[in-house]
Amino acid sequence: MFNYGKWTLGIGDPTFLGWFTTIAYFITALFCIKAYLLQTQLHDHKRRKGAIFWLWLCLLYLFLGINKQLDLHTLLIAIGKNIAECQGWYQNRRTVQAFFILILACFMFFIIGLLLNTSKKLNRPQKLSFFGACLIFVYLLGRAMSFHHIDTLFPVFTSDWKFFWIVELSGLAIVLFSTRIQIISCKNINKKQ
Repeated sequence: MFNYGKWTLGIGDPTFLGWFTTIAYFITALFCIKAYLLQTQLHDHKRRKGAIFWLWLCLLYLFLGINKQLDLHTLLIAIGKNIAECQGWYQNRRTVQAFFILILACFMFFIIGLLLNTSKKLNRPQKLSFFGACLIFVYLLGRAMSFHHIDTLFPVFTSDWKFFWIVELSGLAIVLFSTRIQIISCKNINKKQ
């Protein structure tokens, strides 16, 4: 088995909830790709706009589903710890961790800003999915903060796993629901054409 620090290549969360969430990510990714394919097949150019949104969500949820079980974030933390120890700045790691969280938050806000900028082109199911994706971003940011113990600086984010579980699965449920609406809508439009 391949190991690096505390990370081991293998199943990272073999619990029922871990597998349930992983499967939910993959099912959501499948629904996103189906919505993408159906929307790109529409004859009306105006209704095809924004179909790429579903493809981006599909890729995001595929990655997050893989990460859910492989714990790639733990590997990233182990690599960072090793670099900090080798370069002699491990004692200052909290500052670097806070900076990393700040960069991650800025990146997420940038992505949200880009999506908001294009939201005028999105249809209603896509806008609903956008809200679900924002919940997933909140989950990711909160978990990253708890991994690095930055959550003590920002008590609005709790390290309570139940809170994160609810936010993560709520975001997935919203996206899954909205992709289902998009799929039904595209099928109805195709029947009329």
